Amino acid sequence: MNKKYIVRLTDEERKQLEKTVSKGKTQAYKIKHANVLLKRMFHLVPTERA
Repeated sequence: MNKKYIVRLTDEERKQLEKTVSKGKTQAYKIKHANVLLKRMFHLVPTERA
């Protein structure tokens, strides 16, 4: 069962996530989640795998 998620972020949300990632002083799991959301938003990661 493949699920496809569409991520829509406001400019403010995107900037906050980018700030979280760029600082690197946040817990690793939060940085990883922020990276996933940002990549999904810009379609850099395939949403479905074969």
